[in-house]
Amino acid sequence: MHRTIPLASTALLLLVCTHAEAGRIYGGLQIQNQAVPAGTALQIHCDGDNYNGTVKKHGRYSIDIPKQGPCTLSLPSYGGVSTRIISFREATRYNFQITRVNGDYRLRRR
Repeated sequence: MHRTIPLASTALLLLVCTHAEAGRIYGGLQIQNQAVPAGTALQIHCDGDNYNGTVKKHGRYSIDIPKQGPCTLSLPSYGGVSTRIISFREATRYNFQITRVNGDYRLRRR
């Protein structure tokens, strides 16, 4: 019984500390001034780890990233177009416009 309380307290503390370190990357995606369709896959790659998500209604996305530092956001459905972003401890918004130049997709921050 006495060991259960310290172990439970330690587990709770680790959970709280881990969550406190996590940041959220969120924002909106548009193509030709229209929202990217809901269900479109996106991926954020940070320090060897991949975090997958999907675009929601109105082109909105949100992914919790437990690491801080430089990352890459990519859209496999649009030729794997990608751009560098930074994950911070706090939630960070990145809104992008997808454009097409000479047949290639590009992401432009808006």
